[in-house]
Amino acid sequence: MKKEILVYIIIFILSFAVTAGFLFYMAKKQKEDKALVAASQKQIKTKVVLEKKENADSLKAVKDSLNQVESEFQSFVTQLKNLYSTTKKPKTEKELENIQRNVDSLLVILKTKVDSLSEKDRKNQKKIAELQKELSINDNIIRKQIAEIKSINNENKKKREEDHQAELNKQKEKDDTSLRELAKIYNKMDAKKVAEILKNMPVERATAILKRLNQKKIAQILAVLPPAIATSYSSKLTEN
Repeated sequence: MKKEILVYIIIFILSFAVTAGFLFYMAKKQKEDKALVAASQKQIKTKVVLEKKENADSLKAVKDSLNQVESEFQSFVTQLKNLYSTTKKPKTEKELENIQRNVDSLLVILKTKVDSLSEKDRKNQKKIAELQKELSINDNIIRKQIAEIKSINNENKKKREEDHQAELNKQKEKDDTSLRELAKIYNKMDAKKVAEILKNMPVERATAILKRLNQKKIAQILAVLPPAIATSYSSKLTEN
């Protein structure tokens, strides 16, 4: 009897150790997966912040350039107005020619500035379009990365569940094997000794062992068990 009890204890300890080891492994793996996802999300957030700052700085530079262009244009318009408003009516042809030359010179300078401003404006508009396109591309990349992270999370979750189920099935198979081995031993033992062992087991496990015994041995064991316990086992044995 001591030998059989020792075998049962060893099997129970091994089953507990395997289950505990599996649970520890799953908890550690889940923690590592969460850390990896958190690091990826932090990296993406940091990248988004930096890209937004760079784009904001570029847009600010474009706006500053446009403001400068507008300021220069207003300055030349003011100079032209001052020229007409402060110039007295010319008395001689020479004075008229001087005024005309000043106006022509100012108009040439103004045209050059306008052409320059137009070119700057064209470049600025192109730069704005490029920035907007870049923002759109970056936004699509970020959305894609977030979708990939979600997909990885789902795949990891599914894999953990599959691994967990596989381990449970494996553990169940081991338990079934150990129960069958115990049943073989108990079928050869005296019914009273088996009854004493089963009384000290959890009801569910004792019932699982009884179900694997032959009908004659079950009847012998139930006959020597206290009535209340025998009735409880009998009820469990009839359940599906």
